[in-house]
Amino acid sequence: MKKGYVYAISIGCIAVIALAGCGCKKKDAKEISSEEEAVGGIVPYEKPANASPITGLACENYDKRPFGVMYSGDVETRPYFSNITKADMVVEMPHRAIHDGTRVMGVFGCNAPTQIGPMRSGRVDFMNVANSIDAVFVLWGGDSVTKNLLDNKVMNSLTCADGGVNAGASACFRADTALVPLDMEDRAFTSMPELIKSAGEYGYSNQNTFTGFQHQGEIAKDQRPAYGILTVGYENPFRVHYEYNPDTNSYDRLFNKKEEYDFATKERVSPKNVIVIQTKKDAFYTDTDYVSQGLRDPWAGVDDAHQKNDTGQYPNFQLGDPWFDTKTEGEAQFYMNGQEIIGMWKKERGDKKPFAFYDAAGKEIHFVPGQIWLQVVSSGKTIKWDPGTAEDRAEEKVKREQEAAAPASTAATTEE
Repeated sequence: MKKGYVYAISIGCIAVIALAGCGCKKKDAKEISSEEEAVGGIVPYEKPANASPITGLACENYDKRPFGVMYSGDVETRPYFSNITKADMVVEMPHRAIHDGTRVMGVFGCNAPTQIGPMRSGRVDFMNVANSIDAVFVLWGGDSVTKNLLDNKVMNSLTCADGGVNAGASACFRADTALVPLDMEDRAFTSMPELIKSAGEYGYSNQNTFTGFQHQGEIAKDQRPAYGILTVGYENPFRVHYEYNPDTNSYDRLFNKKEEYDFATKERVSPKNVIVIQTKKDAFYTDTDYVSQGLRDPWAGVDDAHQKNDTGQYPNFQLGDPWFDTKTEGEAQFYMNGQEIIGMWKKERGDKKPFAFYDAAGKEIHFVPGQIWLQVVSSGKTIKWDPGTAEDRAEEKVKREQEAAAPASTAATTEE
């Protein structure tokens, strides 16, 4: 890619575009006059009365409680990710302390797909994000610390295996091998209508209490940069790239240098917003004194065998969770409207305390209406944004096609 391109993004007359997506109502575009030009780089946006607090789009279920569903993260399951494009928000981060393999959580509020997965076990850090938006946490098993928290009912949850509150047989199923040709453990799926039913049976509130993120409009098409590529430096083969697409004003996602598509909807995975948080990656150790730091003891109630097996195995990212974290703010990068914004995240410790996001000047981040992907990486990992031209996009596409056609041993040598 060519280096050194800098794009100054001016905000003039724009059309605010409210996306139609997956059961959400379409809002008419609104022309913005030059007198209504954005102040401080924020594009004006008339938020609908029934806007999702996460996406900012009109949504029939805007006042209904979301569900945070754990997806698998294994390389072989990625091509079968179903209805990930229907999620209002997606969270991705490493799920083991000893390697950089990632796992994913989809947050569903506006949409209620009948097949979500493949699913796998949950982790404390995903619980924290779900708790921050008052989502019901949905998992298919978990490590001993996670299950211990859920057994103590620190938040509303539904599980398809042991640990926490059982979701019920009708909410959890294995896809047929003819549809998903994977091992049984990788064919685990759930259904939003059944999850909603199970939550009601357990007396969980269905009201959305999350106050929501701030939103802005989309930049005019003729003012968008031609290209840009974001590298999120998880270890291979879990490395993630996002290519800015000016036609859709979104970020086309690549996993392990392969274009990602939703198995169920056949749509390109292409969020409107990407957040990257870099923070310290700890692990749960039996010899750490958590209580003296004013924290919860993660091992209280966990049997000796699981303590011995799980110590040092599972991550505890410092993300301001209400149970085990001492760090409540840190650096973050934001990508929307073709721009990179350097800023920070903050989160007050406590039950259901939301994340807050700010730019370098301390102004609250306004997201573009649409899906948000949150990437959490350990400190020191490569996060790189390269602006570019339309020619750069074409060159990247040719490069990927050549690598895909090359023998595996050759393709491996081209990894960053």
